[in-house]
Amino acid sequence: MFKEFPKHILSPSHGGKLKQAIQQGEFSGDQWLDLSTGINPNPWPVPPLTQKLLHRLPEDSEALNQAANRFYRQNHTHDRHTPIAIPGSQWLIQHLPNICQSAATKPLKKILVPKIGFSEHAFWWQQQHDIQHYCDNEIKEVLESSEISADVVVIINPNNPTTTLTCSQAIVKAAQQNNHSLFIVDEAFMDCQPEKSILNYDLPDNIIVLRSLGKFFGLAGIRLGFAFVPQSLLAWIKYHLGPWPIATMTLWIGEQALVDTQWHTHTRKKLIAKCEALTRIVKTHIRESEWASKAFQVNSSHLFITIDCGDPKSAKRLHSNFLRTAILTRLVEQSSLVRLGFPTNDSLSDFEQRLEAVFTDH
Repeated sequence: MFKEFPKHILSPSHGGKLKQAIQQGEFSGDQWLDLSTGINPNPWPVPPLTQKLLHRLPEDSEALNQAANRFYRQNHTHDRHTPIAIPGSQWLIQHLPNICQSAATKPLKKILVPKIGFSEHAFWWQQQHDIQHYCDNEIKEVLESSEISADVVVIINPNNPTTTLTCSQAIVKAAQQNNHSLFIVDEAFMDCQPEKSILNYDLPDNIIVLRSLGKFFGLAGIRLGFAFVPQSLLAWIKYHLGPWPIATMTLWIGEQALVDTQWHTHTRKKLIAKCEALTRIVKTHIRESEWASKAFQVNSSHLFITIDCGDPKSAKRLHSNFLRTAILTRLVEQSSLVRLGFPTNDSLSDFEQRLEAVFTDH
């Protein structure tokens, strides 16, 4: 009755697989520091939940949309793009190829995606489309070209895992000059620098913006994100979402988190300070270690640090060194990159103590 699932389709690998590391390693669960994701380890504190949140069917929430507009657009309201709640930005990433192809007035043939970036974008577009890659240092040239030949341009801003930040104004200008191309801007890690967001601009109808509550808020488990889309695409997305796509409990938690301005301000300051401190610590340990002669580069976002080891072989060895000290990091496939999320406040000193062993080869 059913065909066998095609074995050549391999899903991308991601961080967060702590159980797998425990099973394969020699350490117990409480010995591990899981730094394999870019999720805030000190999340927004969810208040007690009432029974009715588990009892009632989900309903559209205008209050939630208003809260999303205020938080993500920083009170910038002169725009036709509408926020729509989605069950995590991952849901839309994997459905966008079908949604956009259904809604487009012409076939979408050439898709431009980052060579190194959140791999789900490339994975889902490549199922039915011809994808081409660009490197981080090429995006400026792409945006400034007189005519972009791609039907879809995917930009991860800031890029995960490279941390590269693309000028939002340049993206808007390129979209205005190339109305035949669709620009998908994934801003999952933009929350610590809202002034850099593309949502501060009036957007043309060929831009889609993705945001997530999983990273900055540390609420990856509730599966909630937002897409800012032109009115012409709104009905298409709602059709694919179907009825009750997001739990009532999730919708309520999302609204409360988005309106907690005091927590937002405090957390941005804390994350920026932690990022600067951890970057200094990592650079110091590299400089004072046996790896000092290697051309390592340490780049940082406000929720993770990425070490460019110069070549894939060195990256694999460094990743193994972290595993040897019960620190789970993210080895970026087919690259020279190792990404580290942030430890909790309680495990900072433990993390620093383990770094000396990480950068000492035995």
